[in-house]
Amino acid sequence: MKILLVEDDIDKAGEIRDFVIRSIPNVQVDEARSFNSALKALCHRTVEYDVVLLDMSMPNFDVSEREPSGGAQENFAGRDLLTQMKMRQRKVPTIVVTMFDGFGEGAGRVSIDNLHAEMMESFSDFYVGHVYYSQAEDAWKTGLEQLLKGISR
Repeated sequence: MKILLVEDDIDKAGEIRDFVIRSIPNVQVDEARSFNSALKALCHRTVEYDVVLLDMSMPNFDVSEREPSGGAQENFAGRDLLTQMKMRQRKVPTIVVTMFDGFGEGAGRVSIDNLHAEMMESFSDFYVGHVYYSQAEDAWKTGLEQLLKGISR
């Protein structure tokens, strides 16, 4: 199984990657740290992924000497990536792994439950669900494992 892990937080990415490697035999985990690197990995390469593990908020660019911050943190970058995947017919089963219960600010704030409902409707043929990640608790591991088991390819 080939998985693309899209996560800008290095510690969170490491914990998710290590859990997936321990849980799934013969798994390959590639990583992308920004919207643009994820888009390139999914749409501009010949690698076929079986699953995408997707953060919801991330910068547009990878951190580099030219772009030390990676750009502003985009609250809905994950949803934007799903939109690009749909437009480009790259309908890889996708699980959102987030440590936030809401996204956006003020009147534009959207709860994870409302966002989940929106994504289930808009991307029903490849959005699998979401997992609430917490460094302090292990419940996310059970949730992720269940969603991964439900994906057959």
